[in-house]
Amino acid sequence: PVIGGLDEPGATNEEESLVELNQMTTLQAIPGSAAFGTLVHSLLEHLDFTSSSVEDDLSELCYEYMQYQPIDCDPGVLAQGLSAMLKAPLGGPLGDVNLASISRNNRLDELDFLLPLSGSSAEAVAGVVASRLPADDPFWPWFQQVAGGGVTVPITGMLTGSIDLVARVNGSYFIADYKTNRIGNDARFTRDEMTNEMNHHGYPLQALLYLVAFRRFLRRRHPALNPDDVLHGAAYLFVRGMVPSQPLDDIRGVMWWQPTADVLDAVDELFGQGKS
Repeated sequence: PVIGGLDEPGATNEEESLVELNQMTTLQAIPGSAAFGTLVHSLLEHLDFTSSSVEDDLSELCYEYMQYQPIDCDPGVLAQGLSAMLKAPLGGPLGDVNLASISRNNRLDELDFLLPLSGSSAEAVAGVVASRLPADDPFWPWFQQVAGGGVTVPITGMLTGSIDLVARVNGSYFIADYKTNRIGNDARFTRDEMTNEMNHHGYPLQALLYLVAFRRFLRRRHPALNPDDVLHGAAYLFVRGMVPSQPLDDIRGVMWWQPTADVLDAVDELFGQGKS
């Protein structure tokens, strides 16, 4: 099944008209579409974030890829915007660390996984999560709603997924998902706006399943390691809102979620502990 809705839903003309051009970052000025999201994922997957010529590298990749996937934007402008995004602080548990500091040997791109769901329903999964999350968790209301049948999320059988980025920083790990969504009409990408966007598209369930899958991956690769000692959680990177030189107490464009080990253990057990 597909979990988490559309990754890069395109903005309507009405939505785009609400955004003032002088409020936009370079990436926000580029029209939204699923094709644009696919292009950004491909560029970031094949880019060396730490290259000393990263903007030139991006320009070359943009010109190459856009021959086969035309997007209504200038390749040089896209390269400039993505180069700036790489320098944006990730905030949360990583503080001022940015993607530009993460080398090839400290990252895995598009990590594929298979996760048996053991016939579990979204309502059952959400009920387990909602009963364990603190009430001040940003996604607790969404899981409560799903648990009560207020949101329908079909899941069954075997989930096949791919985690955009797994990265290691100072011996600890985090998973990340790139999003090129446009959100809100003031182009600020605040925590509240990102929370609403994630709820609207079902991304909290996607993040939950990714974290369960990656913990299993860590246990198999490093049996002596307790994943919860080294896992920072999931970061949703809304690339249009990520800009350099942000204050660490007001990071825009990056939404972190780190459910407790108790939550992840309960969901893992629901799916069948130890299954591949």
